[in-house]
Amino acid sequence: MFFIGTGLSIHKQDLTELPAGNLMTSSIYFCHGLPGSPLDTSLMTAKAIAPDLLAASDPLSQFDEMTAHLSGQVHIAGFSIGARIACLIAANRPDRIAKLTLISPGAPLQTGDYLSQMAGRPVFLAAQKSEAAMARFALIQSLAIRAAPGLLLSALFAKSGPDERAFARNQKPALQHGLRQSLLTYRAAYIAHLRDYVADWSDLLPQISCPTDIYHGTQDKWAPVTMAHALNDAIERATLHLTPTEHYTTLAQVRL
Repeated sequence: MFFIGTGLSIHKQDLTELPAGNLMTSSIYFCHGLPGSPLDTSLMTAKAIAPDLLAASDPLSQFDEMTAHLSGQVHIAGFSIGARIACLIAANRPDRIAKLTLISPGAPLQTGDYLSQMAGRPVFLAAQKSEAAMARFALIQSLAIRAAPGLLLSALFAKSGPDERAFARNQKPALQHGLRQSLLTYRAAYIAHLRDYVADWSDLLPQISCPTDIYHGTQDKWAPVTMAHALNDAIERATLHLTPTEHYTTLAQVRL
């Protein structure tokens, strides 16, 4: 696996160069972010098995079913809030996982003081408050995506840098599909996933035994880079790769 661009690779306390070449040959199972959908795989360069996380009640059973045809181990990747599902699978299916890759990951909120630095702070505060509060917030978002999908997408990226905003404009169909899937088709599941994310899942991290790569942009407005450091500290075999990018532009450049 390698990353196009300039960056640092941090393996615990050691600085090394980023690995070059496609080092992983096993199949890739990609856990999309939220809002998001399996079409998030079109935002990156690798071909991957793309589960619809919002359509399944049990992500472990979904993983088992979608990878049952594979004879070898699986390379699991998690983007943004999808990192929680990827970590859940890696911790509970150690014999099936060859490697874990976390891209612009959202860490457990209990591992640091992050909310003031997160562009999605109002969403997470609502999810922390109650299911009803999160449902009201999601309802407002759903009305916005119906009435003016372009305006909602622009608002979500308003605090992003020029490269991230340009990426959002170029990838509007996939991003808007993810918004519709999360806020319209599977709104109840979206709310449940966000509630699960804001709950404390940090106990999963020490249970992850496979080699883990964490890719994070130092300019990320959605998930502050301190989240990547927290994950790197908590996962035993982790290597942290820092790059001068943001949230989605990191996903676009990682090679799996």
